Amino acid sequence: MAKKESRRDIAERLLKQLLTLDDIGLRAVERTLKRMQARSKENARLQAILAKVPGKSLAERARMVGVSRQAFHYWASGQARPNSQQLARLSELTGASVAKLRGRKASKRDVVEFGEERASS
Repeated sequence: MAKKESRRDIAERLLKQLLTLDDIGLRAVERTLKRMQARSKENARLQAILAKVPGKSLAERARMVGVSRQAFHYWASGQARPNSQQLARLSELTGASVAKLRGRKASKRDVVEFGEERASS
């Protein structure tokens, strides 16, 4: 008959397993943390730009852009991102370039899709 493990034995075994994470696992955790930090910076940049959209309330700002209040909230909280048409409208309302809204330098796609002057500003 097999000996039943005590809670302490189980806890010690699990702790040993956690402490012996291999190098690959640690690198994966580090990559995930870096991605999360980059998204956090992108979200902060987008939040600052969304705050420039004219309107007193979230609902007014959402109407100005042409989306629902929920969609605008999701953008502001980082749960979703605007599509190309919505980025173009945000760019018109705030004066920020599409590239800045996307959080990167202007690409060929930005120049073709939105015009050179808006993509480079």
